[in-house]
Amino acid sequence: MRSILIFLISLFSVQIVWAQYYGAIKADQPGLSNNYRTVRKFRLQIESEMSYRQDTKFPDSPNLERKRFQLAHTLIRFGLSKSLELRLQSGFLYQRDKILSAKSSVTSVQGISLGGKWHFLEHKHALIPDASLLLQADLPVGSEQIVSKYVEPQAVLIASHPLSDAASLDYNVAVSYRNNDYAEYFYALALRVEFSPQTSSFIEFSAKHPKDTDAEMYFDGGLNLLIKRNTIAYIYGGKGLNTQSADWFVAFGMGIRLPR
Repeated sequence: MRSILIFLISLFSVQIVWAQYYGAIKADQPGLSNNYRTVRKFRLQIESEMSYRQDTKFPDSPNLERKRFQLAHTLIRFGLSKSLELRLQSGFLYQRDKILSAKSSVTSVQGISLGGKWHFLEHKHALIPDASLLLQADLPVGSEQIVSKYVEPQAVLIASHPLSDAASLDYNVAVSYRNNDYAEYFYALALRVEFSPQTSSFIEFSAKHPKDTDAEMYFDGGLNLLIKRNTIAYIYGGKGLNTQSADWFVAFGMGIRLPR
């Protein structure tokens, strides 16, 4: 009888914890892919991260070493309805190049992106995933060493297929029109696992296909920590898998959902 009572109390306690964090903030940025979820109606959510990336693999410039510090890369999301959000994204980038003893650097705004995300499909059947469509345009704001001088539109199909109550398989397929000249393709596949209402992690494979070169391929993973219902922190890092990709990268960020 005592064992049954302890089990019932434990089960009730777990349900209370899960209920406490139901509807809590979910970050869009961790990793190189996007999350299908949209911000709740009339809620404002701000996510900002810092990252470091190192690249020493340049076939045309074997002596080039490049380091990129992304500062205050910020995404602002506002929910227009249950399934539609508006998005504004920008940040600052410091890039330092070194060729033998010669050094150069540039600091610039890293463009401005305007767009929206529409959660158009809900998971209601084993074969039907959650799915969203993200449409945005990158505006030519910043140094031409960093940012294209053209407006660059992008479309991203985002889907998530639940594997269990605590795990999902997420995938992105994207196309961007670069430099008013060519289409660039991106795809990603991620496995996400929740360990508790407050902690989750992911591993991810992604690839980007620029013009006239082989794909840039990456493997990365990270951890999310829910601090409060409306505050989340995350860290992730990854490694390039071929000569076209950067050597490695690491990032840390936080997200805050403002109260009504």
